[in-house]
Amino acid sequence: DLVQEKVLNWDMWLAELAKMDIGHAKLVFAVPECWVDVNDLKDIDEVAYLFRGKEGFRLRIATKYNNLVRQHLREFGLADYKLVSSQGATEGLIENQAAEMIADITSTGETFSANNLKILSTNPIIESEAALFASKNINWNANLLKRLRKFCQKISINGITQKLKNTNFKKPPL
Repeated sequence: DLVQEKVLNWDMWLAELAKMDIGHAKLVFAVPECWVDVNDLKDIDEVAYLFRGKEGFRLRIATKYNNLVRQHLREFGLADYKLVSSQGATEGLIENQAAEMIADITSTGETFSANNLKILSTNPIIESEAALFASKNINWNANLLKRLRKFCQKISINGITQKLKNTNFKKPPL
C-alpha cells in the first residue's frame, strides 16, 4: 500500500519480486457507528451534501493515503469532500473533531471498533501485504544478485533470480 501511495507510476520503476505472506491489510473507509443510515460509499454522497449545507464546509476524510483515497473517490464519482492528512492515530481524528470519517488500513477492524467506528461495506480501496520489490533502474551485477539471493535465503524466499530474469528492466540485469 505504501509503494502504491508514495511512488507515482510505481510499476514503471519497481518490480514486485515476492509477496511475503505477512502484514495483510485492507485500506477501507470507516464512519462513526452512530451513522446508522450510512453503510457504504454510496451513502456518503448524500451525507456530504447534507453536511455541507448544515455545517458550511465539506465533509472531512482523514487519511495517510491521500493519493489512493482521492483516486478511489474520483472513480466512485464523489467530489464534495476534503482530505485531512493524518500522520498517525487516524481513527482518533473523528473523536477530536478534526474529521467526520476516515480511510485507513486495517487487518482485523479491532482498532476501529474500539474507537466506535464501523467499516463501510464498500470494497476496500486496496488489499495489501508485505512484499519485496526491486528497482528497475539498477544494473543487477553478479555481486548484487549474490547479496539478494543471500538475503532471500535468510527470509525463505526462493526463485528470485528467475523473477529478475523475467522482469522488464531498463538495464538488463543478467
